[in-house]
Amino acid sequence: MPPPAPTLVRLLLALAFTAVIAAGAPWHNAFLPDDEGYELMKAWLLQRGHPLYGEIWSDQPPLHTWILSAAFRLFGTSIATGRAVALAFAALALWALATLVGRRRGNLLAALALLALVLSPGFTRLAASATIMLPALAVALLGVALLEPAWQRGRLGGLFLAGVVFGLALQIKYIAVVILPLALCELVRLNASENPWAHVGELTRRLTVWTAGVVLAFATVLALCPDASVAMLWSPHLSAATRATFAPGGPRLHAWLRLDAAWLALAGAGLLLALLRRRTEYLPPLFLFLVAYAGHSWLRPFWGYYYLHLALPLAWLTALATGDLVAWTATAPRTGALLARFAIVAALLANVLAHLPERLEKSRDGLRGDVVDSRHVALAIIRQHAGEWVFADPPALAFQAGVPVPPEAAVLSQKRIRLGLFTEADFLRCLEKRRPGVVVLGAAPVGAAARAYLAEHYEPATPPNITGILRLRRPVRP
Repeated sequence: MPPPAPTLVRLLLALAFTAVIAAGAPWHNAFLPDDEGYELMKAWLLQRGHPLYGEIWSDQPPLHTWILSAAFRLFGTSIATGRAVALAFAALALWALATLVGRRRGNLLAALALLALVLSPGFTRLAASATIMLPALAVALLGVALLEPAWQRGRLGGLFLAGVVFGLALQIKYIAVVILPLALCELVRLNASENPWAHVGELTRRLTVWTAGVVLAFATVLALCPDASVAMLWSPHLSAATRATFAPGGPRLHAWLRLDAAWLALAGAGLLLALLRRRTEYLPPLFLFLVAYAGHSWLRPFWGYYYLHLALPLAWLTALATGDLVAWTATAPRTGALLARFAIVAALLANVLAHLPERLEKSRDGLRGDVVDSRHVALAIIRQHAGEWVFADPPALAFQAGVPVPPEAAVLSQKRIRLGLFTEADFLRCLEKRRPGVVVLGAAPVGAAARAYLAEHYEPATPPNITGILRLRRPVRP
């Protein structure tokens, strides 16, 4: 029997790692704390007929919400459906990474890259959570992976399709633009595989076709969102107020990098060896890593899930370094050199292996979530008393209870609250308009006026709940 095709092997690797994550993921409980409640609730409200950006407040592009809402229509509105969609995107991201590494260095190093990525800080939670960071990255990587077959076949349509896919990734989350340097590296590499100087005009033509695909896809999705505005989609991320309100990302970014110190040392040794040998295959992941580092050092705020943009190229670099260092050791010309090289490589790999038990445990912890008795109490109260609406922060609690939150309050993120995009006056208008039967206070802005309104119209829930400050609407007096 002939061996399986390399493409099939990469697909099986991606599915195997995804299956392991799926086996440990909670399929009936939402992650708390986590942003997936925002995405689940937006998609459910859209399914119920509330227009995105018109009624549903969101500072993110629409594509993931559309996909998740369509999945709810097809397979039912449940946490399990959201979990399945998230894992499908995780499988796509893993397959794309395996493809980019495997085409250059074979499937063994592709498997090492996937292992390093899956064990990177926070990855398993991102892979299983119905959030938008990993889907955006997965689709952007797919767009990059499609470049090589299109280029080799000389088909402009294939390059245009790759551009369309990359443009769609940007309409999941704009931060997917961080993968743009990798796409440009891939285009330059493919051109260099031919006669680069003789094909400058051809490179320009192909790059233009690819760019046209990106722009067309991005603009088409934007045109389908007439209620969206620059103030809603761009200002919360890049405004002067955002930079003034939130601290620089550098310290938190460096804290995450310290968690990967052993992997950084291994990758650094591989980079040094590649520099001495003048090998260029490290350049794409290195360029991606440096761009992501610079971008997130400047961007404010830095959320933990942004580390994915550094974890992915670091996993790639770690796999390349492992293969090259082992080969370097095996090709030592003399016994003395062999022993010296073996000692160096063994020390680097032993440092990585020493951290594996802790990394495995943290990866499992990321999938466990926070299911405590207080959540079950809160869910029971919401189901019994909420009526048509529940004001709940986090909205994942309301989604799990099967009661919608008001669309204007579907996303009460730290950024929205701290930038004054949802004020105490907005909170009071929401309560007066929707009259939710239950209020679960999290980050909602509550001042003197809100406290007075709550005291008049709501009473503390019994029994008390530690998931949040939970109140029930008082019965209307005759």
